[in-house]
Amino acid sequence: METWTLKTSDGEEYTFKTINAPNDFSYDGRYHLLKGATGHHGMSVKYTSDVIPNIAGEELRDEIRPIRELYMPIRIQGINPSDLSLNKQNLRRSLVPANIVELWITNEMGDTRVCYCKYGEGFDKAVDDDKRSPVSINIPLKLLAFDPYFYDIPGNEIVHTVDYATTVVPFFNDDSWFSPEENAAGWRLNAQGVSREWTVFNDGEEDAYPVWTITGPGVAPFLSNLTTDLSFLLDYTLSAGEIITVDMRDNAHTVDSNFVGNCRKYMDADARTMWPLIPGPNDLFVELPTGTSTAGVSFSFLNRWEGI
Repeated sequence: METWTLKTSDGEEYTFKTINAPNDFSYDGRYHLLKGATGHHGMSVKYTSDVIPNIAGEELRDEIRPIRELYMPIRIQGINPSDLSLNKQNLRRSLVPANIVELWITNEMGDTRVCYCKYGEGFDKAVDDDKRSPVSINIPLKLLAFDPYFYDIPGNEIVHTVDYATTVVPFFNDDSWFSPEENAAGWRLNAQGVSREWTVFNDGEEDAYPVWTITGPGVAPFLSNLTTDLSFLLDYTLSAGEIITVDMRDNAHTVDSNFVGNCRKYMDADARTMWPLIPGPNDLFVELPTGTSTAGVSFSFLNRWEGI
């Protein structure tokens, strides 16, 4: 049995069953998913001509991103007309168009993935016709996913940690005497701190974007994907106890400090890419020069999939 669950921003959860068993009272019978649902088994992605709204950063203002449209024909039921009206109003009130809705889909094999959506339309299409009765109504619900891929469920994040090292390590610095290539950061060979070069695997079908946590003290954290030759450098000195979160996920792209707030203005002019982990192996290099063992760098990500 396939199950679709909407987890809304007001903390409510609405589970839509796909079974048709009138005499089975072992589940919540208020909400049903009807035949014809689309968008979860590799449905082609639709494109919008609009640029990404409400996202800071000049590198995003002219981009066009894919949008997934999920069609959820549903039936809302009640034990009487008043109960039906209440059930309908509760769901409609929870689907605030501006807020993210988590769509959790569990397939018949028990696998669960999540798509992050917004309400598109549907309640305005529900009219008095042959699909409505005194105790039920059919609604052609549509959800729009501006990040058009499915994620592994929260709690299954893959986490990597980079600890303090006492050995001498290379350090990228624009002012150093040696540069591997034009416009690239140079190498300074007399620093120590948090440093690691290793391979991280993305087992999903799509690019996965990490969320970084950088703990001070330290200077100029450098995050690089050697496989794709993309890098991120923050020209900033972290104080002891300061934590900077670099969220590279689509529709996020934030750099926030628990001390001073938004730190996007410290992003390096050249190494400023919010890079992904491509499917398969990714060779990473991470560095945070520091003299304190309490400093560190970690990141987490969830695998992304075309469907479920």
